[in-house]
Amino acid sequence: MKEINYKFVDGTNKTIKVDEKFYKNYEEIETQTKKIERKETRRQISLSSFIEKGIEFEDEDSYIEENFIEQEKKEEIINAIRQLNKKQQDLVYQVFYLNKSLSEVAREKNISKSTITQQMQHIYKKMKDFLKNF
Repeated sequence: MKEINYKFVDGTNKTIKVDEKFYKNYEEIETQTKKIERKETRRQISLSSFIEKGIEFEDEDSYIEENFIEQEKKEEIINAIRQLNKKQQDLVYQVFYLNKSLSEVAREKNISKSTITQQMQHIYKKMKDFLKNF
């Protein structure tokens, strides 16, 4: 004789004694049921079950929005740079795009570093004014 632990719908458990043939059939049915439930679970896992387990997914739409905002910022900065005169644009290009230090730029232009610093401060002020509404 074998024993089967059976859980009733009301939550109570009962141990039932059964013969070998019945127990074998019962185990086979239980195994098949578990396989079917596993297949269904694997196929139909809900998002809420992941959240309950503490697994979160990133919202792809937020990346789209962030990228859009970032692109708008870049366009505003480019438009602001276009409003500078050619000399100022060249200075911005050398410092920010070519990554030259203020000292390097001053040496190449054969002027003092303090002059370049003053020019950059003037550019910063103009850029700040151009971008104040952004």
